[in-house]
Amino acid sequence: MCSSEVLPSRMRIGAYYFKPTLIPSLATVLVFAAFIALGFWQLGRAEQKRQLQADFAARGQGPALTIGTQLVNASAVRLHQVVVQGYYEPGYQVFLDNQRVHDQIGYDVITPVRIAHSNLRVLVNRGWIPPGPDRQHLPQVNTPQGLQEISGVAMVPGMTPLHSLFKPVAADAANTPDRWDALWLFLDLKRYAALTTLTLQPVVVLLDPESTAGGFVRDWRGVNLMAGIATNQGYAFQWFTMALALVVIYVFVNTRKIK
Repeated sequence: MCSSEVLPSRMRIGAYYFKPTLIPSLATVLVFAAFIALGFWQLGRAEQKRQLQADFAARGQGPALTIGTQLVNASAVRLHQVVVQGYYEPGYQVFLDNQRVHDQIGYDVITPVRIAHSNLRVLVNRGWIPPGPDRQHLPQVNTPQGLQEISGVAMVPGMTPLHSLFKPVAADAANTPDRWDALWLFLDLKRYAALTTLTLQPVVVLLDPESTAGGFVRDWRGVNLMAGIATNQGYAFQWFTMALALVVIYVFVNTRKIK
């Protein structure tokens, strides 16, 4: 065989030949496509967060909207500064677990507010508290009585990745209207409304850090998504790197030196 002759069913590359087999090649193509798709999905998530951050900054500069006795349009008030007058009702208060502030795990305190002159409620995230000495027992928190004026930012659970509050996962299945377990892992407004039989506004208010309406640690700068954007971009880079590594391994395994 002459050195310049192309070997049958093989790709000649200098002193080497490349001859892949069918099944490994199909598997490689599928895995490669999956890695690339995951990389672009992470880039899409980063872009969504970037747009959300821009919306948050733009809407937060406008005048405060009033949440009153009529159900609001969640999309219309999302990320806006809002104000509501009402009364805290701690009977169906929620302690949202696994919330982090300055590398310490604790709870976000979510308290329903009965809007003045109505039977509508709106959930207010009053901020973060430490867990206390015994995680088997929830910390005792003080709740202001009487009419409160509550200002903050309206968020829509399930529409944003901000704080673990906004993951649309059902609460503890042990909850019933007659037996209230205040420790929740995630908050789902529909499930909360079904368990409590309360009529809720479709938003959660992040209590303003300057508000005196019974708040706790409210470092809502944690809502800033720039760190999350960088994380998604990092994951995208990892998926694309894995795709490249897969191609290199595939070529290496299927390449042999011509004897």
